[in-house]
Amino acid sequence: LEDVFVAMANDGVDATPEVLDAILAAPGHPVALSLVQRLAALSGVVPSTDRFLSSCVEAPLRNGDFDEARRACYVLDQLWPADGEGGRGDGAPSRDALAKLFEEYGGELY
Repeated sequence: LEDVFVAMANDGVDATPEVLDAILAAPGHPVALSLVQRLAALSGVVPSTDRFLSSCVEAPLRNGDFDEARRACYVLDQLWPADGEGGRGDGAPSRDALAKLFEEYGGELY
């Protein structure tokens, strides 16, 4: 998977939200989050918030991998920075909403 997207980048194929969603759709791929983070930083394009939350936050929480879910929350902060009032663009959840999600799975965000 990573080789395909590295080749795309090398060939000048632009990242799009659909491309980033496709990367995240690969079930349990170990570098998907890092690759999306890198491509988003290079291109300014972000995946859909629903796909990001489902694949990068909720899936690790369901598997009890709280550290990976926390890492995804830090990437979420980079992709959808909070405004001055704690909200985010594109429907991304606030830190408080993420903390509640962690609690639902028996974990702690902080």
